[in-house]
Amino acid sequence: MEDFAPEAVRVRELLERAAALLQSGDAAYEGPLSEARALAERIADPASADDARTRIGLFRHAIAAAEGDASEALAHLDEALAAIGRQRRRGLAADRLDDHEASTRLARSRVLHGVQRFDEAAEEIGRARRLAPGTLDPEETDRSARIAAAAVEFARQEYPRARDLYARLAEEYRAAGRLGELCTALIGLAQSHARCGEHAEARLVLDRAEPLVADVDQQGALLQLRAYLEMLRPEDEEPEYGHYDRYVDHVEAYEHVLGITHRAEARKTGAARAHRGEEVEAARVELERAVADARRAGHQLDLATTLIRCSAATQDCALLAADVELHAAAIGQVEEARVMLQGLDQPLLLAAVDYTAASYLAQWHPEVVPESCAVLRAALERCLPAAVYLHRRSFDAEAVATRRGFAEHHARAAVHLACTLAFELGEKRVVAELVELLAAGAEFRGASKRGALLAAAPPPLRFAPDAIVLAAPSADAGRWYGGAIDARPPVPTW
Repeated sequence: MEDFAPEAVRVRELLERAAALLQSGDAAYEGPLSEARALAERIADPASADDARTRIGLFRHAIAAAEGDASEALAHLDEALAAIGRQRRRGLAADRLDDHEASTRLARSRVLHGVQRFDEAAEEIGRARRLAPGTLDPEETDRSARIAAAAVEFARQEYPRARDLYARLAEEYRAAGRLGELCTALIGLAQSHARCGEHAEARLVLDRAEPLVADVDQQGALLQLRAYLEMLRPEDEEPEYGHYDRYVDHVEAYEHVLGITHRAEARKTGAARAHRGEEVEAARVELERAVADARRAGHQLDLATTLIRCSAATQDCALLAADVELHAAAIGQVEEARVMLQGLDQPLLLAAVDYTAASYLAQWHPEVVPESCAVLRAALERCLPAAVYLHRRSFDAEAVATRRGFAEHHARAAVHLACTLAFELGEKRVVAELVELLAAGAEFRGASKRGALLAAAPPPLRFAPDAIVLAAPSADAGRWYGGAIDARPPVPTW
């Protein structure tokens, strides 16, 4: 170990004490952190001062990241990297500096991953893995880099790949006897199972992880996932609200440690319970707060999905109170979400937003009268491409089960709404074409159940010698949501 000044050694001890308090959820960590920062300012020896700066930068970045301030977090880490560079030029021990730099690179990757700069996060992980052979514990450094890579794959919605990475890491951590890291890997594995639609497996893995929980952050992640799994129960099943309550209570108790992301998730969890229990005004208030949290955090996808959820509660409040301003607010929320999703390569969510907007218009104008005819016709024109696209994506065998299930659920709702609107507006041809689309889909699903592997939706359907079923909405779906044009020859309708 380098012969650093006593003040630098004391800074290290103070930060270790602050870290223990932070992990336990004790806000008293601020005391030793402030003492360490003040002491570091008085260190005269340059090498000792830079050692202290590196450690303080790593600690302070974690606090900034928890509060959603990625710029400040990255600035602290850049200061730490600069100090490490100066230490290298002084000729200090390479293995210890490689260790510090690898930790700092992985910390940068987590911050970048949190603001959806996934390619940059992956580059930092690659740098950490290249440093691993020269660190004090090469195998552990490499595993830390790979668990960061699994988290990035999960954030990229590559759920089967994330699941496989976490499963491999869990086995390695178990063999190495590293129980804290094993708990992290198991929670990641459970999250991946859940997103792959493997809910029973997710619950089993969580049961294995629970006895290993070592800090408030792991406990928060575990409780959040249990609450999420309860949200996925069918509408006719009563969820175990205790999971919702335990997560919300945990975040309230340790919000000074867990940070803005958990606070936003806890708000959404509480809102989900309130909304499911028909306490729509309480749900709307909590979701508006979650929207504000997501705006501050700067996570565009999280903000878009939170806006969509908030719009549902806002629309329900509008219908209950016959409040036109709340109805307009709900429409405004889905339109804002749509603009964001257009830049995030989220075509399924984009189509679901178009169906949602059309459904709000149909709910607000339940009858076809001269005053509502133009609005309802616009709703139909918006709903039809979404229905066609979602129906097609519900056959996507390469998609994970949750994504395919999302498409199938929203396709059913969108087709039903489109049929209802078309019928009420007197568009009999559109109703007939939607029936043909559903009939073809039922035939394909029946073939799949009989053992044929169908990786695509039915081909284009010929409604008449010179007409393809829903040709115009299909073209709109291609323009709005992307995807390859179906070049298969049309077949007669079922």
